[in-house]
Amino acid sequence: MTKNHKFITLISLIVILVISLGIIAGPSLYVLFPLPSDDYVKKFNREFRESLYNPEKIPAALHTISQGIKVYPDRLDLRFGKMFACKTYKNPDCISAEIIDMSRRSVKNNNQWQWLNGETRDKKFMLENIVAYQHDLFKFEADNALEASVRSILQYYPDNCENLNMLGVLYILRNDPDTGEKYLNQAHKLAPDDEIINKNLRELKLRRQQLSERNTH
Repeated sequence: MTKNHKFITLISLIVILVISLGIIAGPSLYVLFPLPSDDYVKKFNREFRESLYNPEKIPAALHTISQGIKVYPDRLDLRFGKMFACKTYKNPDCISAEIIDMSRRSVKNNNQWQWLNGETRDKKFMLENIVAYQHDLFKFEADNALEASVRSILQYYPDNCENLNMLGVLYILRNDPDTGEKYLNQAHKLAPDDEIINKNLRELKLRRQQLSERNTH
């Protein structure tokens, strides 16, 4: 066998090996050689725009952004991008699941979040934006999804007054005013000047007065 034949044979064996690895270990190789983080953003943005006109593209867009988060779990812009898509698709369980995963990750990375163009974000930014999406869950009347996300935040951030307030409201809406008042009072203690918390406490007091008046007549 000539040198050229040996070289060609060797190249052929390498090609066969690479193809075999791709078939056997496809997803693993994908993680070993990931796209740059900004490429996930570009690809997701393109697929997301397409999905607005073609709902069949929705799974592809969510798959792309989920893969990006898997490879770059500390890129907060990817996570909020996914939540924005979930909101657009009116998928409250998707929003809630991402909030839960984000809260767990925030403990592991000590809230050292990354953002576009090498910028960073902190715990305050994360929580403020999570609360905004929780308000969307409330608008969707997705009580179970909202409660799951609220309890996840309070598990790691028990002094978050916004989530204590939301949990209190959920209990009140479920006709459990005593438990609701307990959480509202905890929120009020942390933020005594918060207008929303004070308004909820006033409304709860008014409800009880009206109920008492009805019972006396």
